[in-house]
Amino acid sequence: MGSLFAEAIQMVDGAELHGVASRSRACADSFAAHCGAGRAYRNYEELLQDPAVDIVYIATRNEHHRQDSLAAIHAGKAVLCEKPFAMSAAEGREVVEAARRRKVFCMEAMWMRTSPAVCKVRELIKSGSIGELCLVTAQLGFPRPFDPQSRIFAKPGGGALLDLGVYALSFVHALLGPPLRIRSVPWIGPTGVDEQFTAVLEYESDCQAMIAASLRAQLANGAAVYGTEGTVDGIEPMYFPTNFRYSKTASDHSTGRMPHSWFSRRLHAVRGRLGQVLPARSRSGNSNLYKVLNGYAWEVSAVQQCLERSLLECPEMRLDETIEILEAMDTIRAQWV
Repeated sequence: MGSLFAEAIQMVDGAELHGVASRSRACADSFAAHCGAGRAYRNYEELLQDPAVDIVYIATRNEHHRQDSLAAIHAGKAVLCEKPFAMSAAEGREVVEAARRRKVFCMEAMWMRTSPAVCKVRELIKSGSIGELCLVTAQLGFPRPFDPQSRIFAKPGGGALLDLGVYALSFVHALLGPPLRIRSVPWIGPTGVDEQFTAVLEYESDCQAMIAASLRAQLANGAAVYGTEGTVDGIEPMYFPTNFRYSKTASDHSTGRMPHSWFSRRLHAVRGRLGQVLPARSRSGNSNLYKVLNGYAWEVSAVQQCLERSLLECPEMRLDETIEILEAMDTIRAQWV
């Protein structure tokens, strides 16, 4: 992740990878050489004391996000912290309040939110193109070899929810906001962390969402949104969608009822592939094709624009939303006790 992000920085005009720090100077030297960073620091403190550093990207272990973010904020640095932003909503609020007091930019590094596909899906939903929302599904899962020493399977920062489920929650929240109720069931592994979970979320609008994440199985790794007048599906891969399909539901306008063959008469199918180059027309004329070089570049670009505009938050990933997502994660884990 750090390597890809470092590459992405060099793809965005005006952004510069000034330096890197790691748990040891040897690791920092190796990473700097690999990524072409300007310098390697002896430790995190030395990085934070460098007046040339404008913003710090934090990609440490989940359980260290709070303390590392606070250290950067107290040093007057803007912060882009990897998901999950913190281990709990209480920790997240502490970081957000510190950033707001210090008046420095702060953002959860949920790169999915800057995906052009996700932005387009949000526009479609907001415009009412598929009517009232009825159901949203989102899932992400990759089988990981069990290793009790791996951070993924170790407490306190491991587990499917913190590593993968946060994407599904963030996607659903982008469309529906905070839920009224959540019901969740986990599969707890031998190290005490959730290796898989499912959850159903209910909303004031009567829409429901079903989410799942797994470290045990390969899931569909996509999302879909179903409305009274259409569907947006094929939103994949879940962590940074580059594809989606949008279709209107056919109806019998004379009776207001669905025709018997409605499933074979879906109208206005549109497929999008989004990325970092100019769109090209397909032969059929109804698809936009884009090439994704490095999805993190969209996130770097969004942050760069915020800094240039002196914004303290990113419109695509507001801090209040980050806290609401952490609150949902707290609710889910509370049901597993």
